[in-house]
Amino acid sequence: MALGNITSLGLGSGLELNSILDQLKEVDQAPITSKKKEQEKVEKQIAAYDVVKAKILSMKSFALSLSLESSFIERSTTTSKEEIVSATAMQGAEIGKHTIEVTQLAQKSSFQSAGFESETSVAYGPLIEEILTGQADTTADVAISEDQPLQITYDTEDGLRQFSVDLTAGMTLDDVVDAINNGSDNQADGGGNHVSAQTFQDSDGSYGIKLTYPAPEKTFSYKLGTDGATIDVSMVSGTTLSQLAALINNDDDNPGVTARIIDTGIGSDRYQLVLQANESGESNRISILSPLGTIPLTEANGADGASLNAQLTANGISYQRQSNSGITDIIQGVTLGLNGEGTSTVDVTADTKSIKTTIQGLVDSFNDLIKEIRVNTEKDEETEEEGLFSSAYPIKSVINEISTLFASVIKTEGSVTTIMDIGVDIDLRSDLEEDEKGDKLFKGVTLNEETLDQALSQNFDSFMKLFLGDSEKEVGGLADTINNALRDMSSDSGAVNSVRSSAQNRIDTLENSIKAETERLEKRYDLMSLEFVKLDTYISRMNSQGEYLKSMIDSFSASTQS
Repeated sequence: MALGNITSLGLGSGLELNSILDQLKEVDQAPITSKKKEQEKVEKQIAAYDVVKAKILSMKSFALSLSLESSFIERSTTTSKEEIVSATAMQGAEIGKHTIEVTQLAQKSSFQSAGFESETSVAYGPLIEEILTGQADTTADVAISEDQPLQITYDTEDGLRQFSVDLTAGMTLDDVVDAINNGSDNQADGGGNHVSAQTFQDSDGSYGIKLTYPAPEKTFSYKLGTDGATIDVSMVSGTTLSQLAALINNDDDNPGVTARIIDTGIGSDRYQLVLQANESGESNRISILSPLGTIPLTEANGADGASLNAQLTANGISYQRQSNSGITDIIQGVTLGLNGEGTSTVDVTADTKSIKTTIQGLVDSFNDLIKEIRVNTEKDEETEEEGLFSSAYPIKSVINEISTLFASVIKTEGSVTTIMDIGVDIDLRSDLEEDEKGDKLFKGVTLNEETLDQALSQNFDSFMKLFLGDSEKEVGGLADTINNALRDMSSDSGAVNSVRSSAQNRIDTLENSIKAETERLEKRYDLMSLEFVKLDTYISRMNSQGEYLKSMIDSFSASTQS
């Protein structure tokens, strides 16, 4: 067990025994101190090796990305006239230009009714017919000049019915009204008439007879598309225009038709009912199977058999489509949207933003690696100490190995066969110039963006093969070559780990040596401390005896003189 410093050592003898012991120990500790300094340096080397490995792995990640086909399948599209055609491209869409001519946009089938005074006007109710108009009087003037039958047809829930009224010469308007209302075949079972007759006066003062026909529940029928199911909408007498629209829209069986009331702003009958298919194209054409009561419906879009489909040509081939949007089956991998009639070009190109970012990342990461290795290789001009990597030849060779890989020629069968063809240049000279502090600079790896852009826009297929290779022709790509080399360098058996393992072994050896030598030194100086204690005691005793003899002598001399 070490005794530590004995601070009272030398007090008895008066000698600098503590200082002497410390000086001796310092001399003997010099080899241990040297080994500790070496240990610190090796630990710095290991830390620096770890940084190099991290930078190699960073560079490897960019090389790996460039070795994947998925990195080259992003696409972008531009159209010469967005107001005519819009386009988006999926990953991997074929690169090229396409000419699109739109001659007709897809339309929605529609019908419109006659006009009404308001939205609350009765759309379906009793039918009124005017007969024998223009009479001067209802009771005096003769309305019937000769005998004749009057045939009256009216509608019921069971279908059309008819009855006849015999009119005789000399009848007035009132006589005719009585004959109609009192006719035996015009009497309803529940009371009242099937058809009601009454006289009326017109705006010019003349008279006539107004026949009011019954309005039983009516069914409006339509279908959507050629094979669509028949849709029946039931209406009762007195249904207004807005109520009719609601009946159509709220029908649970509605296949995709919207009814709405529009205000044309024209004349007194300005309101119209419009039926419109929710989707465009011929497959959504509305067909009226039974009329909308007494309301005439006129076909608007698609009238006279006009096609409702979009009509266009793509690269000279004619197409028809049901919709103006989501057209995916004309240009492979491209979704078209038709916005107007006319001609436009669609240009599908590679989306190179991510590729350029990855290329720049590869260049920057290589520069970082080069700088890290060089900083730790060069001698410190002030201290003249060797760099941490001065003897780590496997680490120093990494730069040359990667530079050689960068210079590889790939058989792409195009104009881009080396990384230099895309604007990458390597200049590893360190004596080209100095910065403001006088430190040496080097160009390292540079990237010419103009050359890169040109290669991407004009030689994309060759550019892609440079990094991916050609599996059909068994040609390896540059990205795989670099990625595999960097993987080997950073593997357990690679260049970095080989020197790191050697350095770790050196640390282990130094730690064991330092520990052993420290223990031996401590034991030695524990013994020396005990010996010095004995020496101090012995000298102290001798000093005491000397003092005693001196006092005896001094005493003897004094007594003799007296």
